This record gives sequence, C-alpha cells and structure tokens, in this order.
Amino acid sequence: MRSFRALTDQSKIDKQPTLIKIVESGKNATLQQLLSDNNMPQSKMNELSILNGMELDAMVERGTLFKVFAGQY
Repeated sequence: MRSFRALTDQSKIDKQPTLIKIVESGKNATLQQLLSDNNMPQSKMNELSILNGMELDAMVERGTLFKVFAGQY
C-alpha cells in the first residue's frame, strides 16, 4: 500500500467534530417534540433518533435524559 496524498482541501482540514449535549426532558412528550423544542433541524431527526436509541414517536417521560447536537452540526 502506498502513502496518501497530502490533504489540501481547506474545508476538510477545518472540519470540526459534532458535539453532543445531554438534556433533561422538562415534560412528557414524544422524542420528536422534545428535539423540536431544542431547535434540532428536521433533517437530523432520524440521526438523533438512532443516537438516543428510540423511535421519534416514542414517549419520553419528564426528567429523562436525551441527546441533542450542540454547536455546529
């Protein structure tokens, strides 16, 4: 196997990791409602559903911890 070319694409060099924040549910609601309440984009809902290990229509009880993206995503 040969070595890789040097990476020169600045957009790939400057790539930052997606940060995850753990949030406590303030009410009984579906995961999708809670994600929307935390300003998560619709395009990331399925990814967040997998990350949280539950379906979007699953009921989440008040006080339950769940994950959302923080910062740039």
